[in-house]
Amino acid sequence: MVITVSPRGLLLLVLVALAMSSCPGAGAGNWGCANYRGYCRAVCYPQENPVGPKDCAEGLVCCISGISETTKFSYSEVIVPRKLEAEVDGSKEAVSYVIKIEGHYYGVHLLRKKMYVARNFPVFTYNTRGDLITDYPYIQDDCFYTGYVEDVPGSVAVLSTCSGLWGYLKIYGVDYEIEPVASSSSFQHLLYRAALEEDSPERCGVIDEDMRDPAAEHRDPPTVERQLGKDGDEVNLLYTSTRYLELYLIADKAKFLHENANETLLTRKMLQYVHLMNYMFHPFGLRVSLVGVEIWTERDITAITPHLNQVLELFADYAHRVLQHRLHFDLAELMVGGSYPGLFGLSLGESLCKHHPSVAVVKAASRSVLYDALSMAHETGHSLGFTHDNAKANVSRSCYCNCTCGGRCIMSSTNSLCTGFSNCTRAEYYNLISKQSKRCLLDISQAKRPKPESKCGDGVVGEAEECDCGSHTEKCCQSNCLRKPGARCVFGHCCKQCQFLKEGRLCRESSGECDLPEFCNGTSELCPEDMIKQDGTPCSDSYLCFQGKCRKHKIQCKVLFGQEAEKAPAFCYETVNTKGDRTGHCGRDGMFFKKCKKSDVMCGKLQCTNIKYIPDTDKPITVVQDTHEDYVCWTAILKDDMDVGTVQDGTACDRDKMCLNRTCVNITHLNYNCNPTKCNNRGVCNSNKNCHCDHGWAPPDCKFKGYGGSIDSGPITEHSDKDEDIAVEIVIGVSITVLALIAVITHRTRQSTCKRQN
Repeated sequence: MVITVSPRGLLLLVLVALAMSSCPGAGAGNWGCANYRGYCRAVCYPQENPVGPKDCAEGLVCCISGISETTKFSYSEVIVPRKLEAEVDGSKEAVSYVIKIEGHYYGVHLLRKKMYVARNFPVFTYNTRGDLITDYPYIQDDCFYTGYVEDVPGSVAVLSTCSGLWGYLKIYGVDYEIEPVASSSSFQHLLYRAALEEDSPERCGVIDEDMRDPAAEHRDPPTVERQLGKDGDEVNLLYTSTRYLELYLIADKAKFLHENANETLLTRKMLQYVHLMNYMFHPFGLRVSLVGVEIWTERDITAITPHLNQVLELFADYAHRVLQHRLHFDLAELMVGGSYPGLFGLSLGESLCKHHPSVAVVKAASRSVLYDALSMAHETGHSLGFTHDNAKANVSRSCYCNCTCGGRCIMSSTNSLCTGFSNCTRAEYYNLISKQSKRCLLDISQAKRPKPESKCGDGVVGEAEECDCGSHTEKCCQSNCLRKPGARCVFGHCCKQCQFLKEGRLCRESSGECDLPEFCNGTSELCPEDMIKQDGTPCSDSYLCFQGKCRKHKIQCKVLFGQEAEKAPAFCYETVNTKGDRTGHCGRDGMFFKKCKKSDVMCGKLQCTNIKYIPDTDKPITVVQDTHEDYVCWTAILKDDMDVGTVQDGTACDRDKMCLNRTCVNITHLNYNCNPTKCNNRGVCNSNKNCHCDHGWAPPDCKFKGYGGSIDSGPITEHSDKDEDIAVEIVIGVSITVLALIAVITHRTRQSTCKRQN
């Protein structure tokens, strides 16, 4: 076999060999890479971590190829990509483009990837009055690709072909981004180099010592992390099931304005972020599914302060009070468009699959989609429990990844353009998914599923199908995935024997005094949306409904400490919650706990008495006792759950006042407008602020006689099965009575006739 090498290629091989021979290994320093840094800036970082010969060779390849990285966006060019060949039979599975980059033409080959977006994908915005607007736009999800650059080893292409080419290319260790030129009629695109400015490094705001639990290694069973050798050898990864992370993205007003106040453009960019994140998490078998987007188009819904930790705390409270009741998600990330010098993001740490929503804040003011997506992936990693590669706990592991820059992987504490996770992070991920408490990532809800292609028999109802029962026979569904003749439905709480249940049939019972029942409407197989009473509706003992619950200190004590627990006297709250430490406080002010004002003490840490039971939980818990007069005041602290043991929002704290964000505020903050006249004293208002009428009165205002219920929950019709049974019984009873009377009359008539004849 004869191998032909061009003069330029031969020179390249010689220089690479020289580089590999002159660059010492990790244990002997990194003199070789340091010599090449002047030629290829931002590719090697010798001051960070020792790197090996392979990294030096890659850096030299970068220099010789004529692609040298200097400062951020030091190169940009308007180009016109050419599609290499048309799709076969209209298929878009594989496409290829020729792209000119810095004077060289490259063939880019792409293969389509499944984009995980929710069915009925919601985009939430606000009008000038502050009202929430919900839209369900069409989302094109068949135009996302990954691939490679021809004849360039180690190259990467992560692109979208939706309305032009968008995305990221990596060629000879240099990162490029591409996007369409606005209003171009000739398929022009802007191609630019994405590089970091070394004179202004940014870091993550998470402090590893705060997020790591020193006792965690002793509680967790032996896992793959122990397969790491002392030299940091690669983990022998076992087959694991695919996991799904539901992501909800929120953009603040500054981010909205940063995208020219264009909702469509911002939504498209968020899809780009998720596409890049899926590329980064793909080696784990983790799929990121975008379940919704919220854009603060008119004003910031929570305060955006100059301190990122305050922004995170306020956003966490908003997610707990509002977002988790609007949409199901695993992680909510707020993208802020303001300036936070020195920081690119902040997270609460490992908090997935827990009672309170997991949240993070990411600075997204960069022109670079890649940089913002890397920041998002980094903070998402913290939500999964990942620590920084350069944390003290990882010093002995020698964390590395497949990036050119040794040690600067995604979970490095300082910013990087590396799109790979380190071996240390992979070990942490496989430890994470081995925990029973993280099984929520296995739950493939409807929102997590990608939109299915129409394939009859796969058990998933596609867009062109009315039903799909897989290989099982079903009396309502035909083998061609269409309903049988005469069948109006196949499944659902309001479907029985292929027909809609009659209106008024109860399909969801009330779960408590602040919840409302739902009834079938007679025209759909689905039970109406779950409705609760409007926040502020009075409930027992002069309390108020809030988020579907009658909030009481007493009930919260019973949930935490058992049925015999009671609310502690007021002086317990005043004595403990004015301390301003972890046992008694009203939230945080930056890094410190806030002392409760006297007016707010009933909204700080929950204080209980008459404790006979200590909570049994798999989480580290601290139970604190304070003795005052003849009472023992009890509270509980869970390390990784910031609100357990804290008085819940909506709990009454004084006359006509309630707790909100650990402050005792007037109930007017709830904007409760359901006065008795609105529903004519014959109903209550639901969470949509519509009247839910008592039985016998008709919505929308309960003014006239009718079947009850609401326009949201369905009617409580008089024609329910129970009423029909009663009616049948009455008819039968009346019939028997009439027949008996006829028999008696007939008998007496015959007797009278016989007497006259005698």
